[in-house]
Amino acid sequence: MMRRSTLAALALGFSLLAGGAFANTSGDVSVGGTVQADPEKVLAVVGKTEIKQQDVDGILAKLDPQRAAFFSTEDGRKKLLEELVNRELFLQWGVESGVDKQEDVQKEIRSKTEDAIRNYALKGVLDAVTVTSEDIKKYYDEHQDEFKTPESVRARHILVDSEDQAKQIVAELKGGLDFAEGAKKYSTCPSKEQGGDLGFFSAGQMVPEFEKAAFELANPGDMSEPVKTQFGWHIIKLEEKKPAGVAPLEEVREGLQQKVLMEAQKAAYDKKVEELRQKFGVTMK
Repeated sequence: MMRRSTLAALALGFSLLAGGAFANTSGDVSVGGTVQADPEKVLAVVGKTEIKQQDVDGILAKLDPQRAAFFSTEDGRKKLLEELVNRELFLQWGVESGVDKQEDVQKEIRSKTEDAIRNYALKGVLDAVTVTSEDIKKYYDEHQDEFKTPESVRARHILVDSEDQAKQIVAELKGGLDFAEGAKKYSTCPSKEQGGDLGFFSAGQMVPEFEKAAFELANPGDMSEPVKTQFGWHIIKLEEKKPAGVAPLEEVREGLQQKVLMEAQKAAYDKKVEELRQKFGVTMK
């Protein structure tokens, strides 16, 4: 029976030979924080081709975390080096055998070359786009409607099955029972674990009867009489109330920066496409 390490090495070998370890060129993973002192150190020579420390490190950086952890050990690195040697052997044999001249191979080479040129040309256009704090502020000032926030309240509630029980609990609360403790003791709503706290909500997020009662409470600490909804009987306590307004710039800056950048990149893309259409000409048939 093959040992686990042998199976792992064999699986990696097939992956390398198939180019699998190079499929993700944008998701590098740092393994163990190891820094190689001499990336130019030659570890093996296949024909006239040198395999260096940086080649091993480069493959490790592109493996998924689980395989990277396995092959980052001393023994794992040796197995990885062996597979790199095997990979180079197949490359040299393929060239010697004329595999690189086969039509299907040439087509794949052309396809991958064209993809790389296309992707890096586009990347150059997008990477050249930057946004400043002034750009973000300008968008924010000119699109205030996007950042309007409706009136909202934060409330707690206690949900029970009957009006009589709700009235008894109201009496206890008016007699000094802490509302959060009352929710934990009596409520049938999962929010009981948070003392009945429902967080902030605005119009349209709760059933109408509940929403009306909650928004009619004027001041933090105010409590409703029992309110009936399709879920049962609620006792509602107002915790906080926020008036309608506009979200502060700092509150939305991170998401807004990404939005402004994407719009600027889209504009740069469209502009470049138009330039290229004029330069090379396009005829639709």
